[in-house]
Amino acid sequence: MLDWDLTELSSFVAVVDALSFSRAADRLGVTGSALSKRIKALEQRLGIALLERSSHLVRMTDAGQRFVEHARRALDELQRAQGVVGGLALEPAGVLRVGVAGDIVAALLAPSVARFCVDHSAVDLVLVPVAVDAGWSGDHDVLITADPPASGGFVVRPIARFDWSVVASPGLAARLAASVPRDLASARVVVLREGPLSLRLVHARTRNWQDVEVVRQVVVDGVLAARVLLAAGAGIGLMPGYLVDDSIARGDLVRVLPDWRPVNTPCHALHAVHRRTRQPVPKVASFITTLAASLRPPAR
Repeated sequence: MLDWDLTELSSFVAVVDALSFSRAADRLGVTGSALSKRIKALEQRLGIALLERSSHLVRMTDAGQRFVEHARRALDELQRAQGVVGGLALEPAGVLRVGVAGDIVAALLAPSVARFCVDHSAVDLVLVPVAVDAGWSGDHDVLITADPPASGGFVVRPIARFDWSVVASPGLAARLAASVPRDLASARVVVLREGPLSLRLVHARTRNWQDVEVVRQVVVDGVLAARVLLAAGAGIGLMPGYLVDDSIARGDLVRVLPDWRPVNTPCHALHAVHRRTRQPVPKVASFITTLAASLRPPAR
């Protein structure tokens, strides 16, 4: 029976979520060499490579793809076990201030927040509006962010991973009839800020890549408004899965060039961040456990 090291497991999951050793090391508050040693030790423990590294990309091997969901479940079970034991000493209660972007609440967190409120009636929940990539300001007990702090004074827990896709309405996608990324250069793009949008897309099978710069724009304030405009056929858009997966399932949007994956996207995961304390705060631990249990996406 293998003697598991939970630090190695959490480090492996962090690299997968960040798609980068350097970003994962920053988020975990360790050096890149220390993180590499943890991954190497895990691979030696298992007797098989889990990650393939190159100058631009980190990708999972077939073994890594099979192993990662088991690693996630093991870490989730440990978190739940800690929550159960902690709950015996002190039930969650009081005011819990959560820093989170309003768009994230509307598109992703609402069911989880509702479940937490039902399960923990002694907790008064205050949602403090922040940007999706906000840093720690001290105005909250928990921060939901795509850009967690690197400082060792915080606990950073990945709660949701998502892929980015180029999407459009079915009608616009049919008119574009794009077969390679450069076919998108003449398309209009729905964006949140002005300026040229430069995309690098990698083919999922061949690993070939192409760069394309799209300059015709519709600038909109807010990702939910962007999703509405995309469904109406106003242009193409680079969007995270948590915002468009439901629209794709309903047929309102389709993935453009589904065999190609963008690699220069802003982020691939949401994290729950809280200050490191000697003992877990029950209301904080329970809230993060609820999010992690509800948001873990299915393997694609």
